[in-house]
Amino acid sequence: MYESFFKPFKGQNKVEIFNSAFPPRRIFSNAISCKPYAQFISDTTADRWSSGAIPLWGKVGDVPPPYFVMPWTVEPSKSRLCNENRFLNLWIRDVPFKLNSLAGLPRYVFPSSFQSIRDDKSGYDHVLLSSESRPYFGFQWGG
Repeated sequence: MYESFFKPFKGQNKVEIFNSAFPPRRIFSNAISCKPYAQFISDTTADRWSSGAIPLWGKVGDVPPPYFVMPWTVEPSKSRLCNENRFLNLWIRDVPFKLNSLAGLPRYVFPSSFQSIRDDKSGYDHVLLSSESRPYFGFQWGG
């Protein structure tokens, strides 16, 4: 199912040239901007783990890494932790979403559906990834 979200990418990203239907395996280091925010990142990661927003893959070196280990970065003006996915996005199919008013909401919400609102700070904490998708959204922090 998750394959339907990918598209072939042919082009250059930084110094690498790609021509593939699927992104290659990658392990990225976290951004240097994370260093001054180490405690904030540790606390945020622990909170998200304990709330169930993120699952624990395993200790680095003890388990094989996910297909992607994407880098963390921090938005310093708001102390916001971000998962930086620009590399992965090169292969992601564009699925535009436009909701100009509440009048259009019935096109996206089905009978007996639930609606929730979240602060953008925790914007993706509520997104449940299927077990097949989880290897594409990994990150590493503190081993």
